[in-house]
Amino acid sequence: MILDHPDLFYGTAHDFLTSKKRFYACPTSQARNILALPFQPGEGHPFTEGIRDYLSDRTLSADATRMARFYERFQPATLFDAFFSSVDHPLLKELDPTELNPLQTFSSLTYAAPWIEDPIPMGGFGQDMPESEGSHYLGPVSERHLTSEYARLQTVVQSIETHGFDIDKQSDTIRGYFLFHHDQSVCVIVGGNHRVGALAALNSPFIPVEQHPHRPQRVSLDTIDSWPMVQAGTVSQALAQAVFLRFFSPSFNVIP
Repeated sequence: MILDHPDLFYGTAHDFLTSKKRFYACPTSQARNILALPFQPGEGHPFTEGIRDYLSDRTLSADATRMARFYERFQPATLFDAFFSSVDHPLLKELDPTELNPLQTFSSLTYAAPWIEDPIPMGGFGQDMPESEGSHYLGPVSERHLTSEYARLQTVVQSIETHGFDIDKQSDTIRGYFLFHHDQSVCVIVGGNHRVGALAALNSPFIPVEQHPHRPQRVSLDTIDSWPMVQAGTVSQALAQAVFLRFFSPSFNVIP
């Protein structure tokens, strides 16, 4: 499926970062979007599940897929809601309720993580569409946006099925960065979400990821004191740790 490439590194993420290879063969089970949602089939990512539905019945319209159901059910108002859904989340049980306030002040359409320098717009607003029609990371989205994203995913899948996935023929690469916790790692996908969802739906065992040049090379709890939002006092260390561990915890699948 993914055509072999001389600059593709197979091994651990830790070893990849010290190698001279350009691309990491990230196990699909370790790929997350920026809200910590896994791309692995069965974990509820709208792109992966929407294309799995399409592959099982190619006559399905976008509004008949689990992708549509995701956008109907996952409509967080704040970034706190997007990450944790509820104050009862297990990762928050040791936190004082006042420590949750910072994430509750960010709109869900703002991307902020304790280890990122500045909050930025969430993005994912579709091709040639206004923000008012929604972001592909969360609902609601307009019917036009849903249909457009579904058609785009179909095009990606059909190309992979016909030609395989050629890393050199991408107009831009799949990009991400890495979180490390004990002997585990995950790759946070920053660019190329449609291709990652398509590859995951096609049961690719790995995703070819390039290190994003504007994200930290590695993030771990060992350096939590130096994370920008912690240093600035925007979030407590306890909340920063909870956000970090969210990427290693089970997802709350809204479309089982």
